[in-house]
Amino acid sequence: MTESLAVQLLDQVLVGGDSPTRLSVVGLCKNAGKTVTLNHIIRAAAGRGLPLGLVSTGRDGEEQDAVTELPKPRIWAPAGAWVATAAQALTAGTARIDPFQELPMTTRFGPIVIGRVAGEGEVLLIGPGSTRRIGEVLGGLEAHGARLCLVDGSFDRIAAAAPTVTGRVVLSAGAAYSHSMSETVSQVRHVLDVFDLPQVPAEVTTAIEKALLTGSVSVVSRDGAVTEVPVASALGDPEPIVAAALRPAPDTAYLVLGGALGDRLLMTMLKRRVQLAGLVVSDPTHVLVERNLWRRWRRQGGLAFVRRRVALVAVTANAYSPVGQGYDAHEFLAALTIMANRPVFDLEAGLSQPLQ
Repeated sequence: MTESLAVQLLDQVLVGGDSPTRLSVVGLCKNAGKTVTLNHIIRAAAGRGLPLGLVSTGRDGEEQDAVTELPKPRIWAPAGAWVATAAQALTAGTARIDPFQELPMTTRFGPIVIGRVAGEGEVLLIGPGSTRRIGEVLGGLEAHGARLCLVDGSFDRIAAAAPTVTGRVVLSAGAAYSHSMSETVSQVRHVLDVFDLPQVPAEVTTAIEKALLTGSVSVVSRDGAVTEVPVASALGDPEPIVAAALRPAPDTAYLVLGGALGDRLLMTMLKRRVQLAGLVVSDPTHVLVERNLWRRWRRQGGLAFVRRRVALVAVTANAYSPVGQGYDAHEFLAALTIMANRPVFDLEAGLSQPLQ
């Protein structure tokens, strides 16, 4: 049953994707079940004969978590898979890896090396760090023949799902996030709300693209006029940004952010009761706003748009927590399913709720 669910998850990953396909697997928190999800996808892909490429945003596959010191599941790689990892990690697992290419990227564990798994087994993946470098590594894996590249997104590195890196993601939600199941479900709902933001309206697309060429923050009116805001970043002092947004009729203005949207700007807009035609960010990974603040803003009619969407294709549920009491697996799956609007899988318990 578990194997068939993994195949269903793999099918969901591949639907509508490009060839080759890139996917990030990220966790809601540490110990959410991300590595278990990754291994299920790897085995399903290996069973189908898909050439795999594996890379991490940080360090994954070690026996013990470097922060919590809790035991971790190891990452398994089949023979023939391509992996990118630091040179010192090539022999750290049970898999036999033949190095093929050294990349001009260094880590404290040596340069990043692309190798091919000659004998199946466990691997230690140490990634290059920045999202730009991860994108370059993925290009290298694909050049060697990988057709499904999986990015193990380390804790709090949702940027690995950005369109310039993978553009597709599976979210792993686990009881380790909170002892309260409703709290965990609420956080998943928040993540899904951000990832389901619509693309910018077609009538202002050209003006918004122009705005992003002029500066980090701009105001775009519905008639296409662009006004640059002279600030270095939207994460700095929000007052000049809000003042610029209020100069035209606010409900006709789009506030376009070249970087991230943070709490300070949104809080100021809430206090000033600013109602814009919409906030625009590059993609969902640029929304770095605390859940309750985001919810307050949305309830007051706040609108947000993205230039490029990211496909959050499925959610995996992990009712077990290594740091406290877990949840009932059936109840957790049902609670996630009610609001997810995409397939939800508990791969260990053998439970699923496909999208109807």
